[in-house]
Amino acid sequence: MLPYASDLLDAVLQLPGDSSKGILLCRLETKVLQRIGLLFCPPINTTWQYQRGCRSLQDNLESLLMNHGNKDSSVSAKVADHSLYTGFQNNISSDISGDCSLTMNYELSNTDEVAEVIDKLISALRNQFTGVRWSAAKGIGRICSRLSSSMVNDVLSAVLSLCTKLEPYTAWHGACLALAELGRRSLLLPSKLPEVIPVVLRALFYDERSGDHNYGSNVRDAGCYVCWAFARAYHPKDFVDYVIPIASSLVLVSLFDREVSVRRAASAAFQENVGRQGQFPHGIEILTTCDYFSVGNRAHCYLQLSVSVAKFKEYIEPMIGHLVNVRLGHWDDSIRYLAACALGKLYIADPDYMMEIVLPQIISGSIKSTLHNQQGCIFGTGELLCASSSISNNNSNSNNSNSNSISNSNSNNNSNKIKLNLKKYWTAGETAPQRLNIDFLPDTNKINEFKITLSNTLQTLQDLLKEEETTIKDNWKGIKETPIPAC
Repeated sequence: MLPYASDLLDAVLQLPGDSSKGILLCRLETKVLQRIGLLFCPPINTTWQYQRGCRSLQDNLESLLMNHGNKDSSVSAKVADHSLYTGFQNNISSDISGDCSLTMNYELSNTDEVAEVIDKLISALRNQFTGVRWSAAKGIGRICSRLSSSMVNDVLSAVLSLCTKLEPYTAWHGACLALAELGRRSLLLPSKLPEVIPVVLRALFYDERSGDHNYGSNVRDAGCYVCWAFARAYHPKDFVDYVIPIASSLVLVSLFDREVSVRRAASAAFQENVGRQGQFPHGIEILTTCDYFSVGNRAHCYLQLSVSVAKFKEYIEPMIGHLVNVRLGHWDDSIRYLAACALGKLYIADPDYMMEIVLPQIISGSIKSTLHNQQGCIFGTGELLCASSSISNNNSNSNNSNSNSISNSNSNNNSNKIKLNLKKYWTAGETAPQRLNIDFLPDTNKINEFKITLSNTLQTLQDLLKEEETTIKDNWKGIKETPIPAC
């Protein structure tokens, strides 16, 4: 077929490029393009690609068995066999290392045709149909497995260029699928991970708002697929620098994402990393808590599973930061309310951090941000006040009279912090009086639980409201008295 490949390529390139022909024709065109591209790329021994060797779960369990002093002869024999197999793989890699330079400098005889095919496939990564993007990603992976290292680096740069703010969600989705294919085929060297991992982390939280609709759930799902593929592709020692950010991101997605399919995809990716990499902090404990079925209920994830994961210090601050910076300003009002409730549940994990860092931030966000973020921050303020008063009351009821005075003193300190933050951000004349509505408390039945904190906070809000109403009235009076110039 090679003598006819050029004519076939010209015929395919002359086909109309509009999307009105439907998913079937677009996908078949993409498949024909990648098959033609493979004709121009003869199979080669790609010695430059990443070599991990034997991929067995026993490799991760070997160190654990040695640490526990397991002397079982059958296990030792299996470990020995595995070591021999790994050594055999390493010997193969060392034998072919002399030919690596030949593959690195490998040049195609039909470079222009291959470049044209790859360009069309990269353009297909932006296609509106998911099946076409998936087919293009697999085609890029197949062709790159027959190219030199420098050519694959050029393809990788082109794929990463799709992950920008100017590109639509379809381009992000296709790029993530292509990255997963390149990683799954061991075509992404560890030296390229510093360029790829930040893009994957952004894809895990991608959410594009357009009018009354939002897009991005498929991008987040593809980002989880990339993490799943990388867990199977790389040796733990080459992946150690990215363990903490990927582990934290997967936990956040599995707990707080809006879509159940994305939460389950993140849970599966986390499970794969725990099994293959074996170095996620508290991986087994979190995996048994946030399994595939547990993350199916959104409220259960926000209000119960998050509290269980907050016991581990590596995840508590990323969880709080994600709730404050992302979920309190989410476009879905149910997510905003659940995020505020989750903040109240997480208050006990680090009260000082909540009062000194989080509370001033959300009070500021309720004034100087978008409407969605304002409502979420007001909900969050109310939940933190509820949690603070509830803990203070519980402490006062469980301790003696001496500890009661200490608890009241701590409550007074918290109240003073809240009052200072309110006066700092909710100053007179900055906002309309409707934004200082004191009915921000999410549950009015909790009013009886408030003592010192609630009374002082409400009094501060009322004082600020009176000051602002007076300022607005004075300003309005001045506007009315100002003469209108004649035209």
